[in-house]
Amino acid sequence: MAAGADKSDILRSARDAVAPLAERLPAAAAALDVLQRDLLPRSAGADAYLVAGIVGPNNAGKSALFNALAGRVLSPSLPTGGATRRLVGVLHPGLLGELRSEPTLARFRLEPLAAAGGDAPLGATVDPAVLLYAEEPALPRGLMLIDTPDFDSILEDNRLASESLLTVADLVVAVVTRHSYQNKAVVTFLERWLQHGRPWMLVYNEASDADVARAHADKLASDVGTSPIATFWAPHSLEVQRGTAPLEPVAIDGGRRLRDVLFDVDEIAWVKRQAVDAAMARLDDALREAGTSLANDGLRATAVLAAAETRGFDAGMRIASAAMPARPFVDAFRAVLDRRSNPLSRSWRTTLRRIRVGIESVPALLRGGTQSRKEAPEATLGTIERDELRRAWPSFWEEVVRDLGREARHPARQAASPEVVASLDRDLADSRRTAAEAVAVDGLAMQESEVAEFRQACEQLVEKAIEARGFDIDIQAAADLATLVPIALAAAVIVTTGGFGSDLAAVGGGVVGTVMFEKYAHVLGTGIMAEARRRWTEVRGHQLARHLVDAALPETASRIRAGVEQDGRVVEELGRLRRELRA
Repeated sequence: MAAGADKSDILRSARDAVAPLAERLPAAAAALDVLQRDLLPRSAGADAYLVAGIVGPNNAGKSALFNALAGRVLSPSLPTGGATRRLVGVLHPGLLGELRSEPTLARFRLEPLAAAGGDAPLGATVDPAVLLYAEEPALPRGLMLIDTPDFDSILEDNRLASESLLTVADLVVAVVTRHSYQNKAVVTFLERWLQHGRPWMLVYNEASDADVARAHADKLASDVGTSPIATFWAPHSLEVQRGTAPLEPVAIDGGRRLRDVLFDVDEIAWVKRQAVDAAMARLDDALREAGTSLANDGLRATAVLAAAETRGFDAGMRIASAAMPARPFVDAFRAVLDRRSNPLSRSWRTTLRRIRVGIESVPALLRGGTQSRKEAPEATLGTIERDELRRAWPSFWEEVVRDLGREARHPARQAASPEVVASLDRDLADSRRTAAEAVAVDGLAMQESEVAEFRQACEQLVEKAIEARGFDIDIQAAADLATLVPIALAAAVIVTTGGFGSDLAAVGGGVVGTVMFEKYAHVLGTGIMAEARRRWTEVRGHQLARHLVDAALPETASRIRAGVEQDGRVVEELGRLRRELRA
């Protein structure tokens, strides 16, 4: 079975999850590269083939070694070095047939070396992951051998082509000389290769003797922190340098030739398993980093809304403090007293409740009938809030523009994405100020769902007040009154000076409503109304903050909320995929 075949469905799901993010997040692009060019090809066939890449710095002898292993000159090898600028590979014709019949097995985009021309390895390519290949029957069927450009080249194309091998190779054969075994570029490249536990072999070329090769090889292994699975060496040879003799490294302990070890695919089959484990580890890291990046993007985006909502909450608290709705308080009072009353009292209140429902239906019947009457205008919670909003809007708008507008230096704007910054500039343009205020005023309305939290808080307050006051005849009378009197959602309680009694007024609920709230203040204590108003101001302040922000930042707020919600789902999906891949 191919490596990772039992998790191929999960791997495909991971590919689908990161593909839309590849242009946005480098980690997602890295994850997609590992999936498309490494793990998914491994899971597509009956038995994965071994990809061995020959890597090294300039003029180390990579192409000479590649040509010797291939049995013919395929990659240019010059004494000055730096001749190969593209990936050049060689493979058995049978393996090539498998890749052609099942393209998903291919870890590279393949282009025939013969069709590309003999000078093709000398020229750069627009796609560093393209592999120029040649067929060689003498190679094992399960091996693909690849020559690479210098990974320390001053040419970016060379480095990119060499680094593209890092995604897909099972094994690298690093070639160094006495001039390069301590180079920082060599150590850095190998550290990146070995980061997730991938195997490597070392060839020390142009050595004066085996002891020098062994000492220098040990030094390089110590620098990178991981020993190679095998170390080989080759003496300096003018014939090899001229290209008249093949480069044939032998084991530094006097054992087999590199060719014998590398071509014994069955013996080093464990390398493929180790490479799969390393690829899965790289994928896990990339998915984790992608998820972290998305979460951080969400934090930066929500910081923009938080900055606006801070200003909105200040304005919302001012608006909400003008009045609180009467009906949630009355409903809470009714509910608590119904729970505490005896069955006879509850039955009596049921009758009163039916009377109230009949009274409440009268206005609707009048509006639906042929008769109509003109009622005197009366203040309601809605009109009170709209008046307060008009007074609060100028300072709110100016503060939001100062924090998030084009000239702002607020950290939230500075850290925002270019797309969010552009939408902020459109939303906060001077030409939108009046229209945004109109939207805020016209859209100001209260829904039943928005008072649910306040009603629950009122029930707690009434319970506490009754516990302190005691359940006597006054409470019973107030309960009967609360049950009987119709109170619309728009009715409001206004406290003009913070005191009670003469300072307490119920508007939009009629004269009886005013009398009822005065009764509440008497039987339950004046503190309950003050606490209820404080709770309402806080609850409604948050609701109004969002309403104001939506009016001021319609494009930005919707963009951020939708983006954060979508990114949150992706973060959860990436986390789930990581858990399933590790299982």
